[in-house]
Amino acid sequence: MNRWLSYWLYDIQNDVMKIVPDVMGQSNLDSLEWERSQSWPSKDYEARVFGIDAERLVKYSEVKKLEKDMRRIGKFIDDIDGSVFIREVKNYEEWRDRLVLGEGEKHRVIYKSEVLEEDVTISGDIKIEFSASSNGDRGILSAMLVEIGERRRLSVKQVVTGEGKISLDRDAGTMDEVDFILEESPSKYREITRGHINIQNRRSNYYKSRVIPKSFHRYSFGMVPTQYTVKKGSRLGLVIYGSDVEITQRPFHKTVYFLDEGSVRLHLKMK
Repeated sequence: MNRWLSYWLYDIQNDVMKIVPDVMGQSNLDSLEWERSQSWPSKDYEARVFGIDAERLVKYSEVKKLEKDMRRIGKFIDDIDGSVFIREVKNYEEWRDRLVLGEGEKHRVIYKSEVLEEDVTISGDIKIEFSASSNGDRGILSAMLVEIGERRRLSVKQVVTGEGKISLDRDAGTMDEVDFILEESPSKYREITRGHINIQNRRSNYYKSRVIPKSFHRYSFGMVPTQYTVKKGSRLGLVIYGSDVEITQRPFHKTVYFLDEGSVRLHLKMK
């Protein structure tokens, strides 16, 4: 970084643009492993679309087409006070665990892929689109992409691997070199990314469109761009729900949603 700033800010000809690639992405499996490329995502990633078939997350080309009056509907209820979340306690982790792992949860629908037979890396923008109706004229819709499978993953905790090893240059001192550490015990899932939309802003973030209760409307929104490798033996899980207690507003009213499962399209780039 010092070399790059020296080149651009001080016009020092140090060949950094030839030596350092445009993009360096750190692996979520091994913090010492970096993917280097000249674009992000790199050109060897393939655009793929997934859909829902028989409550499974599958390639969209494998979704069986049904007549409009035979469409499969998934129902969930946005009811924060009816979930395990306690507003005064802010028990985010317990809420998230139930969202992903809970059985018979009414405040979300979840669709899982088959067990992956090889490692798969997701890179760049992620977009979801679907048709849904509600019993009200306002609300929030959210989606979360997760890796489901029990294994030890890198945690957000860090350990010092080199005390004062990184120089911040003249008169700026030093900083420690640190590394992420593995979880002490295996976790059952890991969030990959998530996104949200106000249902009145389905056409634009700057314009409210009327939501007609009990009528299906088309929604499309992005999730946070990411670089993540899903391990062989795990499953991809797509969770669709209402308000997100960690990120969005937390309404006190209850909203019932109906999802047209055949309309779901999950767009991402993988290799």
